[in-house]
Amino acid sequence: MSRGGPNDIPEAQNLKAATSGLFLLMVIALPFDNALFHFFGTMLFVMVVLTLYRTGSAPLKRAYEKNHYVLAAFAAILAIMLVSNIVNDQNGEAWRTMLVFIFRYGLIFAALTFLLESQFLTLRYILLACVVAVLIQLLPFLPVIWDGSIFSKRFEGFTSNANVIGLYAGLGVLVGIYFAANRRVAMVPRILVSLVLILLASAALLASGNRGGWVALVGALACYAVFQSRRNYKITLPLLALLSLGTTFVFTQFAGPKNRLELLLNGYPALRDEVWTNSYQLFLEKPILGYGLDTRSALLQNHYIYSEHNIFLSALLALGGLGLLAYGFLLFTICWPALKNRNAIGLSAMTFLMGCGMFGFDFYRDQHFMVCFVIVSVACLYEDRKI
Repeated sequence: MSRGGPNDIPEAQNLKAATSGLFLLMVIALPFDNALFHFFGTMLFVMVVLTLYRTGSAPLKRAYEKNHYVLAAFAAILAIMLVSNIVNDQNGEAWRTMLVFIFRYGLIFAALTFLLESQFLTLRYILLACVVAVLIQLLPFLPVIWDGSIFSKRFEGFTSNANVIGLYAGLGVLVGIYFAANRRVAMVPRILVSLVLILLASAALLASGNRGGWVALVGALACYAVFQSRRNYKITLPLLALLSLGTTFVFTQFAGPKNRLELLLNGYPALRDEVWTNSYQLFLEKPILGYGLDTRSALLQNHYIYSEHNIFLSALLALGGLGLLAYGFLLFTICWPALKNRNAIGLSAMTFLMGCGMFGFDFYRDQHFMVCFVIVSVACLYEDRKI
């Protein structure tokens, strides 16, 4: 196998097919949070090594040159993690968390950007894989969505957490709307697939009762509408209108979502005000470097809930003000290119993730949030304007 040759010879085509298939399987396995995700992720890294052997280092250098600010921000976060763990004499769990963060953010991000630069993956394929992954999650629940029984209690899908399924469902709505505008796919199949995805995902999001996800989706759709106001409006506007009508119908016909909406409108915090106050008070005690990556014992000393339920508070508590600055710089390096390119899908998906993160998750432990963040970051940095 020779290096640097064209990608259309049989060996390269086989490598492309294997890489694409493993990425698809990894994304499908992600929500189930089982050994298959780790297996497919490991095999994807094997494909990266084989691809690097074939292409040489040129795509890797291009990926570094294009994303060096993002990688610098990631390195800064890692350095602060290291120092905070040492200063706070953290236990083995904190060091394990750091290693997991390196794998789930750094290595997956590096792998995807390298594969994109080497043209062994495309952004179009990544988004299509996300469409397939969400549909596989939701299609088995089509009967309970059809008869409305999905709204009888908070929906968790194949996950163990209603907020997690709400995260995937909200992203599914956004990807469905964007897929509808994909002019590379014939009109009829893309509209049919988009409609199915949007209807299933919006029903799952409403049934999950994820109030933070509802608010985040409204913001994300507003962001998408702003950046797509002059493009594909003949498709986007009817889909948004259909989504609004379907949401109104659910809120007026089913007690579960209606009750959750009333809690949202009444400002019921579900103990988050207590959790956030406790987290902020703990941050004031160690404002520079925080407590290190295992914050649960600190939280439990003053409260009975061990999660910050906020990605920014999790940065403050674990890594202090320096950590939050580094995380803010990371977000800036990802979103600024998307803003310059008017990247609708990247910015709207990041808006949704940040909105969900304001009410749940943390930025360095949760597998679901972290891997979704990596994929959305890639969408921000590698927009395909022909989609």
